[in-house]
Amino acid sequence: MWKAILNSGEKVNETTHRFSKIKNDISSLSFDYSGSEVILPPLNGKFKEFLQFKSGSASLSGGEISVDSQTIGAVLQDDTKILLKFSMKENKIEMIVE
Repeated sequence: MWKAILNSGEKVNETTHRFSKIKNDISSLSFDYSGSEVILPPLNGKFKEFLQFKSGSASLSGGEISVDSQTIGAVLQDDTKILLKFSMKENKIEMIVE
């Protein structure tokens, strides 16, 4: 689950807020995964924005959607993306640079 601290100091997470509504007001972003907390560096001139997205799967015949992975990251000033992908089913973390 992602957690963020807004510029106002308010602490929010994915159960209380939609990322798309607060993404421009985030000063700190972290992710709780398997009992550990991964904290991204704050926006300080090197990063211009934070990112967050999920991937999932579901049966073609219907049923519940399963979250396969969740990704958080940041975009550098030169538009390079630094991403951390948390794979729920494989229980691993990948670092991706795009």
